[in-house]
Amino acid sequence: MLDRSSQLHLLEVQNLRIELTKTDGAIPVVDGVSFQLLRGETLAIVGESGCGKSVTALAIGRLLPPWVFKISAEKITVAGKNILSLPEREMCAIRGRQITYIFQHVGAVLNPVMTVRAQIMEMLRLHRPGHANEEEVKRLLETVGFDAPERIAKAYPFMLSGGMQQRVAIAIAMASHPQVIIADEPTSALDVTTQAKILELFAFIKRSYGVSFIFITHNLRLVPRIADTVAVMYAGQIIEYGPVKAVLEHPSHPYTQALIECIPDLNSMEKPLCALPGTVPVPGSWPKGCRFQPRCKRAISICDREQPPLQEISAGKYCRCFIANKTAYTTESI
Repeated sequence: MLDRSSQLHLLEVQNLRIELTKTDGAIPVVDGVSFQLLRGETLAIVGESGCGKSVTALAIGRLLPPWVFKISAEKITVAGKNILSLPEREMCAIRGRQITYIFQHVGAVLNPVMTVRAQIMEMLRLHRPGHANEEEVKRLLETVGFDAPERIAKAYPFMLSGGMQQRVAIAIAMASHPQVIIADEPTSALDVTTQAKILELFAFIKRSYGVSFIFITHNLRLVPRIADTVAVMYAGQIIEYGPVKAVLEHPSHPYTQALIECIPDLNSMEKPLCALPGTVPVPGSWPKGCRFQPRCKRAISICDREQPPLQEISAGKYCRCFIANKTAYTTESI
């Protein structure tokens, strides 16, 4: 586990709130999210669709359209610089150069009428013009595992498989030598063999270049293989946060426990598949008390009336649950 006390935070988000603005008022979609990222660390953000994971990630780079979303926070700092107060021109120097993204559905993100070479070269010209040459394009493609980089450089995205497109997207992200890469469901459309290769590539980049990752995923199986820290999101809030081993091996929040319980056991054909009943409440329809209360088997009366605070329940581990803050219990007892 990384020693958080002795290192400066490369990225820090404190009390992030995002509202969807409408003519008849504003609807909160993210409510008081806070986390930190160290150099060379990977933070996994997990949860069901509609919990606010992708919106949170886009807000970090100020990529949400300001005429649709209102963003506020006590601070969002990158290498000690608060990006909330920066004019857009200065933000452009950080976006892509210090923070870069690998977006979901990469096949739709890559430009279909530009070669791989042209797309990598575009990133180099913007952020590292002194390295905008054929050798650097070749080196980047080799870094992400291509054995024939010259051939791949001449190809168009539609000529490549999903795994190859994902590697190209990673090469484009690496072209600027970023400090933080935010990867939104980068393996969701890939088969398990290709998933494993992409995860190995992320681990190699982290070791070799000291890059920090924010890894957004639905798949809890992938988290122990890639992440150091995990944040579990539900209905716009982080409801459990801490080191991966502490959160996934000893989950404290009923929601985290339910997600783990729903993971199929590939070693046991006798264990029945289970599902978490109900759905994530949509923004604007969040319960008054604990937002997981309508789906929680362990809810008590206070859960219906009050929102539990996010509290530290053990060293470096935080949980937003009245029950978890009183008693410790395991996944089996959910």
